[in-house]
Formats: sequence, structure tokens, C-alpha cells
Amino acid sequence: MKKVLLIQLSGEEYISGVGLRSDDYASKINQEPLGLEYIGSQIAGDYKVKIVLQENGPDEKILKEVKNFKPDVIGFSVFTFAAPSTQRFCKKVKEYNSKIIIIVGGCHPSGYPQIVEDKNIDFAVIGEGEITFKELIETLWCGGDVSKVDGIAYWDGGIKVTRPRERIKDLDCLKFPLRVKSQVKEKFFLSITYSRGCPFGCSFCDSKKIWGTKVFWRSPRNVVKEIKELQKMGAKEFYFTDLTFNLDKGRVLALCDEIKKERLDINYGTMCTPRLMDRELLEKMRESGCRRIQYGIETFDEATLRMLGGKKETQVFSKIKEVLSLTSSVGIHMRNFFMIGYPTDNKEKLLQTRKVLKILYGDIKKSKSPAGDIRITFFTPLPTQSLYEQYRKKNLLLTEDFGKYTTNIPVVKCGVSPGELIKIRDDIYKDINQR
Repeated sequence: MKKVLLIQLSGEEYISGVGLRSDDYASKINQEPLGLEYIGSQIAGDYKVKIVLQENGPDEKILKEVKNFKPDVIGFSVFTFAAPSTQRFCKKVKEYNSKIIIIVGGCHPSGYPQIVEDKNIDFAVIGEGEITFKELIETLWCGGDVSKVDGIAYWDGGIKVTRPRERIKDLDCLKFPLRVKSQVKEKFFLSITYSRGCPFGCSFCDSKKIWGTKVFWRSPRNVVKEIKELQKMGAKEFYFTDLTFNLDKGRVLALCDEIKKERLDINYGTMCTPRLMDRELLEKMRESGCRRIQYGIETFDEATLRMLGGKKETQVFSKIKEVLSLTSSVGIHMRNFFMIGYPTDNKEKLLQTRKVLKILYGDIKKSKSPAGDIRITFFTPLPTQSLYEQYRKKNLLLTEDFGKYTTNIPVVKCGVSPGELIKIRDDIYKDINQR
């Protein structure tokens, strides 16, 4: 039986903590490789499959896994910040055994197929990988024509990109992600998906390179069935990976009703937009087990919102404050995401941002409700997006080292120095945490 090893590397900046505060959300989270787990489950019946997540430690530890498992194929899930370390690791793999077929996929290759210019990478999967990955390796084993496989890129005297793979519309048809019981017990929470896709298409997000802007949902019953299976394996905490969990109120209410009907005792977290949140939805989510919400607010500046795109409306301060207060009042913990370091940011704008956030969190706390955590990231135009090339041509990039594109390190020039920008971020944290 052929062997397939699926690997997700962390990226050197994430491992070393460069640019991260000691209490930063990103420095602590070890994200479950859900995409690889989905691919693994689709091929597990025909191949011997192993999944490896580099949570910490050197490449040599992962290379040892390669040598012990002796795979015929290695598949990598690649975020932009992990692209340089993944490419270096692929070189080590090929030096060990040049016959191992290397396939990369995920956010970065889907929007940046130029990655196959690297001679150590054989193929890139573009978009959803479950059907494409399986079809590609089957084609390779039978000596078929890879140019007939939809949704891939490869090098053949130049970059060849095949016809786009059609989206998977019936998500219920997918087998549940491949997980090992011992790993389930080790995880603080497990990732689970209700929907795929996001209609907004924000310029700082590369999700549309995988999902497009059309959203497809699983059925509530299918989601609950997976939760039950994971509970049998010892899982207690869950995180819904949906890009905008509350995009469709009716579907969220239906899932909450299904969880309640089945009397599931769970805790879960989500990522939502405050613009589509109301009291009824919050209360229903809380009753079904929601204990954590991440809100993507980004900025209150109208010009910046227009630049970010994604059909964003004006972020009305009073509406945001109302939703955050409501969320807190029903007993759901929040983490609110904001960005700074836009090319249009100058000292005056940044100090105004600091002032607004100080008022926002101060007003919520005056209502005697916990205001939740805040996470401030630096605006990062990914190479998978058109903004990256625009900024590169205008000499607005501080670095083209993708390993630093973690959102925790300034990579774009603005009206203040990178050091001043980091200080302003830290001052905002102090303002809010000391109130």
C-alpha cells in the first residue's frame, strides 16, 4: 500500500515568537491541520496516511518522521508565513529521497502558484483539496496525464495551471476529518466547520483564493453527528472555523436548535462580524454552548474600510459598542480584532485609533460588563492578493520575506517607523488592560 504523509509546518517566525508579545494569541495557539485531516480522511481507505503538525521543535524532528514513515507522497498545507520554511524543508526531503512526490496546497499556493518554480515542489493544489489531491495521486500512480486534473499547478518549461476545480457544494458528502484519539485528548479545542467561503472578499484575506465568494453549508444534523463522534473520543471544546459564523442567522439558529435537541453538553468558539449580530442570536448561541466569539472589527476609519474592500459598510461606533456590550451581558467572552499600520496611517491617525479604542473599552467596562480581550495586528498585504503587487511596485513594502508575513510584524511602510508602530500597539494594550 502506498504511503502518504501530510505535514503542516509552523513557520520560523511563529516558532521563535519574533514580533509577538508573550501573551499574544498567536504565540499560544497550535492550529489543528483541519484541511489535511479532511484530505487524509478521503484517501485513508486506499493509502496508508499519517498527519504531522509541527507545533514546536526543529525541522530535524519532522525530517525524522519522514525517514521513519518512508512516504511515497508528502502533502504540505502552506500558509504564507510558513512558505519559506516549507520550501527549505522540501529541499531537505528531496536531498534525502528525490523520488518522493511533493504536493503543496492551502492558502498560499492557491493564490501564489509561482511556488512551483521551486524545483523541489512537484505540484500545487489550488482551492479545495479533497477531490483534487486524491485525483492527482491516482493519476500519477497509473501514469495518466496530470494536465487533465483540474485545480493544480506544476512546472513544465514554465508554470502550468489547469482548469479551476469546481467547488464542493454538498459538504455533507465529505468524510469527517481523520483524527487520532490520542491527539484529540491532547487538544484544548478541536476545529469544526459549518460553512466554507465568505462573500466579502476583504483585501487582506486570502480565503477567496480557496473558497471563492460563494458560501456552502453543511446540514446541522451532519455537524452534530461529527461533534458526537468527537465527544466519544474525549473532545470537550470546539472552535468553528467558519470565516463569518453569523453570516446566515437562520442557519445558525437551526444549528443551535439541533445542538439543544440532541442535548449536547459542549463549549465552542466562533468568528463573527458584529454588523450581523443581535440579542436573539447571541442568546441562542449561548444556550447551545457558545462561550467565545472573535469579532473582526479591523478599523473605524471610513477611507481605510473602503481600501480593505469586502463590501464593508461604515463601522458605526455606537453599533459596535452595543454588540460588544450585548455579547458580554449574555456571558460570552470576546476577543476583538483590530488592524493598524495601513499605508495611510500617520501619527495623528494612530493616536486617534488609540483614543477611540480607549473610549470603546472604557464605556463597556463602565456598564460593569467584561470588555473582553483585544488583539491588534499589523496590516499585511499577502502575495496572494493584488494589493501586494501594487505596494511592491510603489516601494511600500518593508520586506518581501514571506516568513515575516505573520501580521505580528510590520511589513508595510506608513507614516511612522516600525518601532513607533509597535510601541503604539503596546500602548493600546496597556490602555485597555490597565483600565
